[in-house]
Amino acid sequence: MHTPPLETPVLNGIARKTVLDIAAEENVAVAETSLRIDDLLAAEEVFLTNVLMQVMPVTAVEAHTVADGQPGPTTRRLMERYEQRLKTTAS
Repeated sequence: MHTPPLETPVLNGIARKTVLDIAAEENVAVAETSLRIDDLLAAEEVFLTNVLMQVMPVTAVEAHTVADGQPGPTTRRLMERYEQRLKTTAS
């Protein structure tokens, strides 16, 4: 999994931190790298995070379909785990 470094205009918010924690728990390798549009177009999966939408799959970038146009398995797993974490902390 690739995420922009904090030196770029990326918010080091709660959702990002939560997803990075979940990725570590799931043994998903994470690299902070500068990403270009070509990287997104070539990606198998793309998602965004924020506290309102949590993990939001991106299925198209500039009218180009990402992979098969469906949320991938890693994105789906992160979405599930994020939702579980919210339920656990709300209890």
